[in-house]
Formats: sequence, C-alpha cells, structure tokens
Amino acid sequence: MTKIIGVYKISNTLCPEGKYYIGYSSNIKQRWQKHKYKLKREQHVNIYLQRVYNKYGIDCFKFEILHECESKEEAQEYETSYLQDLSIRHKLYNLLYDSIGGDTITHHPNREQIIEKIKEKRQLQTNYRSDAPIVIDGVNYSGITEAGKILNIPIRTINDRVNSPSPKFINYHFLDKKKQKEAEEKYRIRSENKSKRNKELSTGRGVPVIIDNIYYESIRTAAKALNKDHGTISRRIKSKESEYQNYKYFDSNKKVNLTRAVLIDDILYKSPTVAARETGIMRSTINARIRSHNPKFAGYKYADTVQDEIMPSSPLLSQDDIDNHEV
Repeated sequence: MTKIIGVYKISNTLCPEGKYYIGYSSNIKQRWQKHKYKLKREQHVNIYLQRVYNKYGIDCFKFEILHECESKEEAQEYETSYLQDLSIRHKLYNLLYDSIGGDTITHHPNREQIIEKIKEKRQLQTNYRSDAPIVIDGVNYSGITEAGKILNIPIRTINDRVNSPSPKFINYHFLDKKKQKEAEEKYRIRSENKSKRNKELSTGRGVPVIIDNIYYESIRTAAKALNKDHGTISRRIKSKESEYQNYKYFDSNKKVNLTRAVLIDDILYKSPTVAARETGIMRSTINARIRSHNPKFAGYKYADTVQDEIMPSSPLLSQDDIDNHEV
C-alpha cells in the first residue's frame, strides 16, 4: 500500500451544518482504518465522531484527502492552518485546535465530569497505597510508594510484583492475606482478558487462510497476493458480517487434503501432484524447490503468491478432485 502523507477530512454527510473532522498523518489510508477500527469498538477518543457513528454508522462519513505533502512537518502546518481558522471552527468536530496532540479534554463537551473522574481515580490510588501495607523480603512498608522510595524500585514494578500470583515474587505481598488473595484474583482475570484481547487482535501470522475458496499459507501471504493490508484481511476473517463469509481460517481438522496450484517456469499446474506427473520431477522435490531461497529455483512458486496480472490464482482443489482427473 502506497503511503500518502498529508491532511485529510472526515465529513458527516447527514449533517445539514456540514460538520467535519480535520486531521493529518504520515500514512492517511492507514490512519483512516484506525479511525474506523476505534469507532467500531466504541473506543474513539473523539466523542463527536463516536456519537455520529453510533447513530448512523460508518456510511454517513465521507473520507477525503485535502492535501498531499512531502513531509509530516508540512502536513502539520496545513492542519494547523485549518484548525486555527476561526471562520470554520463552528463546523469542526476536533477536540483540540493545534497539531501537538494529547489534550482531548480542553474542548470536550463533558470536560467537568472527566476532570472529576480523574480526581476521584487519583484519590483512590493515593488511599489504596497509603492504606495497604505491604511486605517485601520480610520487611513491612506502609505502602507501595514508601517501598519504592526506600528500595529505589519503580512503583509500577512493585505494584505488579505484589499483585502477581507468580511464585517468583512470593516475597512481595500485602500484609493483609485477604487483600493479597483479592489482588491475585484480579491479576489473573486481567491477564486472561489481555490474552483474549490479544487473540482477537492477532493478525494470524503463519496461520493458513481461505479467501474466495483459494488457499493461502498465511494472512501476510494473502495480503501480498491480493494487494491488501494484512490487518484488513484479519478483520474480515473475524467479522460476522455476511459479506465477508468468504474470508476464513483454514480448518486443518477437515479430512479433505487440500493442495495448491503451482507455477514452474510460468507454466500453471493444478497441483504439485499434476506437476510431478507432467514434468517427471518428484512432488517432494517440487515442494522443496518452491520453498527454496536459491535463485536457481526462482521459477518454482505457488500460483496464489503471484499477482493476478501475471497469473490468476487457481481455484482450491481437494486431493480427491485431483485424483479423479488423473487417469
């Protein structure tokens, strides 16, 4: 995917006032995908865009490029010129009006409530540390903060070790045994949720997939062959939408022995078996040459790894289908 540096605009096509969001990126198309991903998960930091998405869906947004730039700095300057234009500020969905980033509270419609929540969270953290004595290597401390200062260990490190159920950090624990058990249980749940989330976001590197009834050895291989971003393919495989039912992981538990079409010196064969029969080269040798990095065997490759304009991919075949055609 060609990277485009520049300034982009996300317009609400259903808004009579013509509201829109202005942004810049060193890779605009990838940035758009991140916007869509966050909106779909209801995790977008911009409350205005999230509200519009929740009400009307992604189809109400129009994505367009305003300026293509030579550098990130140039794109920032263009974006700032828009954000500081007072004549259009009433139309902007942006929560801040410069390119520095980070401040999403100043112009947030729920600014006061957010500040109160931050204060409450900080107060709870302070109380938690002062009211929860801990023990490290048999020495009592009034809390994590005190232990961090005395031992010169980062507070976050001590916190993780105290909460960890790992026997490696058994010398780090709360003085109150009941509180220690609660902490270990919360840590376990948090770890399980993190693993589950990582699994959901996994790009399936090295996992075979089937797209439009064509076998690919991994999502990255499919992305290269189809000229698509591997993240897009991964999301489509995991999507429950009917339009992406043709994207799925290959089920290795099925009893069908699937094969792949191959190219040998630009000649297409339906499978390594057919290629072996017609060329007189052993099938295991053909497969080894396809996987080889030796330039001598550059003419050996799987058809689905070649771009469509050179050679279209052959449909997925089972070994039974091939055997039925081999007389």
